Amino acid sequence: MSPFCPGRTLYDCPSPNAADWRRDIETMLVSGKSAHEIQVELASRAEADLSGSPNSRASYLWSVVFLFVAVLGLVLVFRRLRPKRAPLPVGRDDAAADAGPLAGRAETSVDDERLDDELDGVK
Repeated sequence: MSPFCPGRTLYDCPSPNAADWRRDIETMLVSGKSAHEIQVELASRAEADLSGSPNSRASYLWSVVFLFVAVLGLVLVFRRLRPKRAPLPVGRDDAAADAGPLAGRAETSVDDERLDDELDGVK
């Protein structure tokens, strides 16, 4: 990362100082220094960590926590959007519920007798 342009790499930084550092890096590579040695030298020049990687486990923890909260939020939203099923009446099994409201009643029930009596009275 560039110490001259916050949030940018040395490669992307338009600063003249970054251009000088890029030339210094090329010189160090030609002289045979390893990438690790170059990073150590540049970090000592800047007196800061320039690697761009998170410098604590807490950074990873926050990412995981954010992901968990986002997934939980999506699950709750989709559960609210899902259509509700009508509850089955209490004390009836699935076959009786599928047969309709008059399933299981005898043909000559008390209601049928009362209806017949009322209809006889109309004649």
